[in-house]
Amino acid sequence: MSSKFYTKLDELTLAIARSNNARLDVKNVKNYMISDTYYYLVENWSEARSLANDCTIFLINDWTCDRYRTGNFVPLLLGNYGQQSAEHVENKPQFMNAREMAALARGIKRVAYLRMDVDRLGQIFAKGLGENQTLPRLAGLSRQMSYFFKVYGVSHSSEVHLIR
Repeated sequence: MSSKFYTKLDELTLAIARSNNARLDVKNVKNYMISDTYYYLVENWSEARSLANDCTIFLINDWTCDRYRTGNFVPLLLGNYGQQSAEHVENKPQFMNAREMAALARGIKRVAYLRMDVDRLGQIFAKGLGENQTLPRLAGLSRQMSYFFKVYGVSHSSEVHLIR
């Protein structure tokens, strides 16, 4: 995918619509063609619903179960690890560095990080599923562990104002 596509994802508020068909006639929706596939950056629910018959709609970090009962809606879990910097190099947006983060800190101008670990992680994967240990179940366990650290931890930190 092009870097232009990636830089626009941070402005996205709801979903990505993917279509292998010819370009859809959609107004006020940013779109990109990558290879033979069209991608639309959808910013509100009514636009996503209007595209659902023609596209696959990837709802970003959306846990509203009713939205997945009709149409071609698929969950897309994305962790938001980077903050865009006010500084640009060669007119390209960059990720914020530690100096900029410290300048935005409340109170003492410092940067901290949170490191989380799972005790006996190998044992959980080796024995945690007991007799029901299959490749799909291991993959599911792996996805859930990844989700916890990448999505839940970041969104919870945002809710308690640890991350802006």
